[in-house]
Amino acid sequence: MHLRRLELHGYKTFASRTEFVFNSGITAIVGPNGSGKSNLADAIRWVLGEQNYALLRGKRTEDMIYAGSERRPQAGMAQATLVFDNSGGWLPLDFAEVSITRRAYRSGENEYFLNGSRVRLKEITELLAASGLAGRTYAIVGQGLIDTALSLRPEERRTLIEEAAGISLYRAKREEALRRLDEAQRNMQRVQDILAEITPRLRQLERQAQRANEHAQIRAELGALLRTWYGYQIGQAQAAYKLARATAEEAATALEQARRATADLDERLRTLRREAADLRAQLADWSRQEGQLRAARDRAERECAVQSERLKMLRAQREEAAAEAEALAAQRQAQAERLAAAEAELQPLQAQSEAAQAAAQAARAALAAHQAEQRAAQKKRQEAERRLAQLAIALAERQAQIAHFTAYRADLARQLQDNRARLEEIAQALEAVQAQLKGGSLAEMEAQVAAAHVRLASSAAAIGQAEAALAQAQAELARLAERRRLLARQAAGPGESQAAGAVIARARAGQVRGIWGLAGHLLHPRDGFEHAISAALGPDYDAIVVNTWQDIRAVLAIAPPGSRLTFLPLAELRPPVPLTVLLGWVSDGLPPGVLGVASHFVQVERVLRPVVDDLLGRTLIVEDLDTARRWLPQLPPGASVVTLAGEVLRAGGAATLGSPRQGDQAPGAPEAQALAEAEAEARRLAEHHEAAQREQALRLETLRQEHAQNERKVAEAEEALRQARARDAERQQAARLAQEQARLQERVLQLEEEIAALDRRLAGLQSEVESLETERAAAGSLPPQPPPLEEEGVEERLIERALTLEQEAAAARQAYQNRLQEVTALRRALGDLEARDAAQRKRAERLAAEEQASAQALAAAENAWATSRAQWAALHEKTRPARARLAELEAMLAEVEAGEAAARRARAEAEDRYTQAHLEAAQRQAALAALQRQAEEELLMEDGGRQTTDDDPTPGLSLPSVETLPPGIETALQERRARLRRLGAVNPEALSEYTEVQSRHAFLTRELADLEAASSQLQRVIAELDALIQRDFRRTFQAVNTEFKALFTRLFGGGSAHLVLTDPHDIARSGIEVMARPPGKKQQPLALLSGGERALTATALLFAILKVSPTPFCVLDEVDAMLDDANVGRFRQVLQELSQRVQCIVITHNRATVEAADTVYGISLTPEGTSQVISLKLEGKTA
Repeated sequence: MHLRRLELHGYKTFASRTEFVFNSGITAIVGPNGSGKSNLADAIRWVLGEQNYALLRGKRTEDMIYAGSERRPQAGMAQATLVFDNSGGWLPLDFAEVSITRRAYRSGENEYFLNGSRVRLKEITELLAASGLAGRTYAIVGQGLIDTALSLRPEERRTLIEEAAGISLYRAKREEALRRLDEAQRNMQRVQDILAEITPRLRQLERQAQRANEHAQIRAELGALLRTWYGYQIGQAQAAYKLARATAEEAATALEQARRATADLDERLRTLRREAADLRAQLADWSRQEGQLRAARDRAERECAVQSERLKMLRAQREEAAAEAEALAAQRQAQAERLAAAEAELQPLQAQSEAAQAAAQAARAALAAHQAEQRAAQKKRQEAERRLAQLAIALAERQAQIAHFTAYRADLARQLQDNRARLEEIAQALEAVQAQLKGGSLAEMEAQVAAAHVRLASSAAAIGQAEAALAQAQAELARLAERRRLLARQAAGPGESQAAGAVIARARAGQVRGIWGLAGHLLHPRDGFEHAISAALGPDYDAIVVNTWQDIRAVLAIAPPGSRLTFLPLAELRPPVPLTVLLGWVSDGLPPGVLGVASHFVQVERVLRPVVDDLLGRTLIVEDLDTARRWLPQLPPGASVVTLAGEVLRAGGAATLGSPRQGDQAPGAPEAQALAEAEAEARRLAEHHEAAQREQALRLETLRQEHAQNERKVAEAEEALRQARARDAERQQAARLAQEQARLQERVLQLEEEIAALDRRLAGLQSEVESLETERAAAGSLPPQPPPLEEEGVEERLIERALTLEQEAAAARQAYQNRLQEVTALRRALGDLEARDAAQRKRAERLAAEEQASAQALAAAENAWATSRAQWAALHEKTRPARARLAELEAMLAEVEAGEAAARRARAEAEDRYTQAHLEAAQRQAALAALQRQAEEELLMEDGGRQTTDDDPTPGLSLPSVETLPPGIETALQERRARLRRLGAVNPEALSEYTEVQSRHAFLTRELADLEAASSQLQRVIAELDALIQRDFRRTFQAVNTEFKALFTRLFGGGSAHLVLTDPHDIARSGIEVMARPPGKKQQPLALLSGGERALTATALLFAILKVSPTPFCVLDEVDAMLDDANVGRFRQVLQELSQRVQCIVITHNRATVEAADTVYGISLTPEGTSQVISLKLEGKTA
């Protein structure tokens, strides 16, 4: 027995935790269609690592998880565990019991566990491969797949025999050997390509070494001649510089005198201008005061005129108001007399109107009394009709209520019956739930889970720290590897672009001449100026220095396609005027922080000096960025300034700032010995960090094992917690059922009370209907209609009398109103006259007061006019002396300004003479400095940092003092330089490069031999594996064919069948045909067999393979579905024999197959859509 248990939780329809225990022999799985039987076979295949979801009857990971139903929510994950008995050691693990678990989440994530420890799928596959389970296509046969063995093409059917033969391991080794052979051959090809590339390089390096020796000898001769030539030239330049400097000093003295004279005149002019400005300000202030006084005088004069006119107007208005008051008094007297007469006529008219109105009201009252009697009779009849209608409506309403309450009572009766039935169901469910409840403390389980999570978090934190330390060690290793790479790149020549590097390589190989090399390689900066010079060169570092334009054309002919190169032809370069000359600086008078022009700090051969002046002659080197920003505005267009740290500012405004990248190399990199020492140090540090990395990796592995154990403990604690929560959920369900039971009982009582109340209400309504019927019968007769009064003529006479009296009353009332309106109008007119009279009196008083005030204002205005006129005259007299002094100052200013202009012209002339003399001195000094630099560069002097002075024109040089040049020295110099030019650029490191390339050539030759030997060894291994594969395949094929023949005849009760190789001469690729002849039939193609015949044939082949190469267990899913009773009996016999060697799990609907089983599991589908399992151990043993 190998398979002990299968545990499912949340897998497809197995939502709850389900366990299958498998014993030796045959285990049958039975159940109706759709109950989830085949999900068991899918689960076993899924745990064993199946990745093809089509074989699992799904499309994605989510299809493996319980999807939920209307009564039960979906599961969050699916988990399945296979537990194997390993007491016999058939699995290569030191455990008597081995469990394999696969867990899937709805996010698509899958996890694998081996004995509770999380592992990778690859580790599960390798473990099962050692046991014979991995890749076996016949260990688990799903629904309909039994016929697949016959439907396969012959080449595909071969895999069944290969799996049985166990040659998949050989094939994997063969694939690995082929991969390694292919890799070895690719490495051989690369080594051969490298050897083909460097072999010609050895001969080239030998020739370059010879040229380097000749070049050194010529340079030694040239150096001796140059010392003599520069001794003479520098002496002459020194004398010319001294003379120009003395002239410049005299011009400076004259300029200073002219500046002092101009300053004196400027001071005199400022004093006069200040005094004139003060006078102008005082005169402006007086002028403003004079204007204010003039305006005040004008205002006083206008005020006098206005007050005089106003006084005349007020007197005229006062006289007019007195005349109007007299006229109003006469009108008021006449109006009072007319009002008294009208009031005397008003009282008789009022009495006459009141009498007529009383007579009309009496007539209208008699008419209303007759009409009231008529309406009372009519109302009594209408009330009787309305009562009959109300009785009919009430009767209809009671009858409708009886119908409604009757229906409602029937509905309540139905609810009462349903609730009583539901009460019985709840009582039964409550008994079942309470019977399933077991003890268990949820709080204890939660505490254990929390403690396990704490331990898990602690181990995860330790792993994080270890991973951080490991990452740091790996980063340090990467940094050291990068450093070694940069050192190697530096040794190979920093700064070269691919195109320029290719051109230089071809020039060294002799494919083109006239090339000196890259500008960055030819320039040698002084110590401390490497970054500044590198930044100043910028992209011109890769510029190619050639002799002429013809050489440029030759280079372009051999340059790689699409290349973009920069050239510096020596014959065409025109060095610019030195930047210090343009700025007017001398060598011993540079401003603070300014070090000089960049071309002064580079050593180069004399013939290459134009290259230096062209690239660096308009670049200024300063100490820091602040100094650079201070002098940037004074630079001419096209110039730039660079700091010692490599920061570049250009006159146009552009700036390149920041620290240089690690690995950027300045011109003049360290020598080869220094690079070798740096490489050794980097190698030593790399070995140290590799050891530290291995130690960190070992510690990380230990921590991960501890973390896996903690994860397993967390999973166990969570499982216990889930079980406790499930029990707690069952308790809650019991409580909910009890609550629902109490609620339903209360509802039943309530419904019974409502039904009783409705019965009482229906009885009352029936009594009301009977009372209403009796009352309607009693009110069936109406009172008689009263006779109309209009027929007797009474109402017409009453109406006519009332109208006549009302007309007379209206006429009297109108006469009274007319007279009353006339009296009211007279009273209003009299009031208006009295009001106008009072207003005229008040107006006369007001005009008198205004007249007095106007006279006083006129007197005040005349006094103000006289005062302002006197003040204006006094101020006008005060401004006359100041105006005279201002005119005098303006004349003096004109005279001093003319003198100051003449002094400025004299100073300008002195400045021109000083500038000319200073420029001449600067040019002489620049010529002297240029000679000194040329001497330093051409004589290869290393220490030339001091500036040139009068006393020491050649610091750091050992030059002779020469009065006259030896004859023929110019010719000798030209001849040596011509020889150097003919030699062209040489490689001073040719000998070391030759040694290095030769060592590399020998190493690659040995590597090629080793690769060829390894390739031969791999080919022998592949041949041996091919022989093993063919041998085992042939042996297994023959054994399976023998068993297939016997089983076919046994299952069919006759007939014959055998297996045939499609190509017996090519065992490695031959397919397998199945030849079958059922009893009583001719041999025919497999496609013409019936369903049962095909099933028996495929079963015979499957059982034959299992007999020859048995698996630890096999799962057969409804393989007997197409067999009849007779064939099932033979199938059962063969299955029982096979179960003696192989543990068999059979999913079937066939009763005969079930009878052969030792253990039976029944599976059914619950209303929640989940599978429910019942087990049965035959022979009286329960499981």
